Amino acid sequence: MEILYPLQLLSPADNPLESDSVTVLVNRVVPSVEEQSFQSTLKKLFEEFDRFPVTSGSVVLRQGVDGDVEFSVLKRFTGKMDHDVWVNSPGFVC
Repeated sequence: MEILYPLQLLSPADNPLESDSVTVLVNRVVPSVEEQSFQSTLKKLFEEFDRFPVTSGSVVLRQGVDGDVEFSVLKRFTGKMDHDVWVNSPGFVC
């Protein structure tokens, strides 16, 4: 497994068990012929994500799966309302 996008380190005070933070995990399996296009879209998404003020960190993991490529995207928000604002923002891409 390869880390494509570094996790921003979070302080112990940001422990999800002790706060209202929201962590989202999204997995996508992409045919290897579409990987470059997917990574380009993913890069744009994370550029927007990093500019968004209510995010608390993110990481992208990549691994090969039966000739395809699986991406696991983990994003963290300061709270549910902040997550909802991100999902409804112009920078959000499914």
